[in-house]
Amino acid sequence: MADSIHTARWLDQFRDEPLDVEVFPSTPHRRLHPLVRELADGSHAMRLRISPGMRRLALVWGVADLFVANRIRMHLLSRRIRAFRPDLLHAMETQHAGYLSAAAVPRHSALPVVLSVWGSDFRWFGDRPRHATRIAGLLRRTDRLVVECTRDEAFARAHGYVGPRAIRVPASGGVEAVSSPRPPSHRTTVAVKGYSGFVGLGPETVRALGASADVLGTRTIVVFSCGLRTRLTAAWVRRRSGLDLRCVAKHALSHAAMLALLADARVVVSLSRSDGFPGVVREALAHGTFVVHSDTACLEDWVPDQSLIRTVDVGSRASMRHDMRAALQDALTDDELVDRAATVLGGHAAATWGPSAARRALDGLYDRLIDDGLVRRSVTNP
Repeated sequence: MADSIHTARWLDQFRDEPLDVEVFPSTPHRRLHPLVRELADGSHAMRLRISPGMRRLALVWGVADLFVANRIRMHLLSRRIRAFRPDLLHAMETQHAGYLSAAAVPRHSALPVVLSVWGSDFRWFGDRPRHATRIAGLLRRTDRLVVECTRDEAFARAHGYVGPRAIRVPASGGVEAVSSPRPPSHRTTVAVKGYSGFVGLGPETVRALGASADVLGTRTIVVFSCGLRTRLTAAWVRRRSGLDLRCVAKHALSHAAMLALLADARVVVSLSRSDGFPGVVREALAHGTFVVHSDTACLEDWVPDQSLIRTVDVGSRASMRHDMRAALQDALTDDELVDRAATVLGGHAAATWGPSAARRALDGLYDRLIDDGLVRRSVTNP
């Protein structure tokens, strides 16, 4: 997904390594992420290019492929593999990049395939028979697995993956170094994820906030990544409750502005029907912001003390409102709790997925994977 910050930040971690990388966009995007453009156009040890014909035409081919079952891009990707002759193919995400890679790289090919599993790739789609069949086919072709959640490796093992133990790291790597923000007990803003697209619960989250208007009081509530449904819901809730709800449209905040919002927020609320280890949670914990998240994420893999966050059951409107109210009551009234969470979890974030820690964990990763792949080639194709 060449328009995704997750892909961009993952690649950015390798800018100082002498790698020759070609990016094949797997989604019908309208743009390349600015950081991907910088890596492709800049002067770094890593040499990055965008596949010819895909830098400006990914949207055209993606739309056309809706009618021919991805055959156009499968053909284009196969051609690029033959021309580029990579030592390794890394499919970053399953439903777009993974399915496309499985179609373009025959099972008998000696090209090693690495699959990065993003948040909902298995948890959401794995319950759907048509997708489960395609995922299983991809997993049988996968040589190495990169996951955020231990549950995803268990799923992969049960559905055809027979490779070595999965590499468990955040999907987009670590987070940037952060300044020392004020303790959360000195902050008043409430940040809320308003995304209403795929698995998003923006409108439902805003309605649950409205049901806790007496707990929120006069605090400023900034709802970011708002789609149209969330904005309409927020306007309705604002009229009925009197809450200070401010909506910011999706993509309206730069990455720096998003980090500044988290650094100024006492609590971040982020609910979704399905998730892995969400980027907004990683950033929030690194900034000492108290986290309220749905129980659909694999936070138990990454948060060492679950008593220092709050989770919300999103199975029903009643459970969402009940858990949201309890979570906000704790987050907005217990200064000792939010400051302790910032100290303990902020320190853990820096040590585990901060920039230095992430780079140490991933240093030389592709060299190691390529070496593994070359061993595999010599065994399967002597």
